Amino acid sequence: MKCPVCAHPLEVEAASEDEAMTKMMEMAKSHMSSVHPDMEMKTDEEMHQMVMDGWTKTEAGAAAEETPAAGGAM
Repeated sequence: MKCPVCAHPLEVEAASEDEAMTKMMEMAKSHMSSVHPDMEMKTDEEMHQMVMDGWTKTEAGAAAEETPAAGGAM
């Protein structure tokens, strides 16, 4: 996904969607606090929705091929 404020790419490698969400939440919070410290920090629910709205899933071995996750955009 890309930061909706500055378009900085935020990418993680994960074995499952749950692991990816955990890592993306941590990375997004860290990015917001270090790169956008003047912006109000979002709640966990708002951050979760922001990640869900912006992420794409790339399958292992599928070089640069992005596919939407089942049940919504990743």
